Amino acid sequence: VEAAEKTITLSNIYYRFDSYTLSPESTESLDNLYGFLRQNPNQKIKVLAHTDSRGLGAYNEQLSNLRAREVVRDLIRRGIDPDRLSYEGRGESQLVNECKDGTYCTNDEHAKNRRTEFVLIKN
Repeated sequence: VEAAEKTITLSNIYYRFDSYTLSPESTESLDNLYGFLRQNPNQKIKVLAHTDSRGLGAYNEQLSNLRAREVVRDLIRRGIDPDRLSYEGRGESQLVNECKDGTYCTNDEHAKNRRTEFVLIKN
């Protein structure tokens, strides 16, 4: 059983609405995460991805899994050992604001929920 140490939000990891493709604005944050993993070669992490509340819950669960997987794939492409990485999609289950189904929110407010975090796993 993995024990979590700390959850860290990766700022500026962006996905377009209804997409799991990493946007070009995500590069700097991914570079920083890659650098952290290179400097801490024994550290394992779990990538968590979240969606906004628009769309069906089951679909958002799947979409968030695809988003988290994309971050892990990016790190593997850069040479990080896959055994150090895991991922999980949380869908719309952990919104950071009041933008749940049936509540009017701006696009910017919805975007805050489309976030990626990582958890440090104790070895």
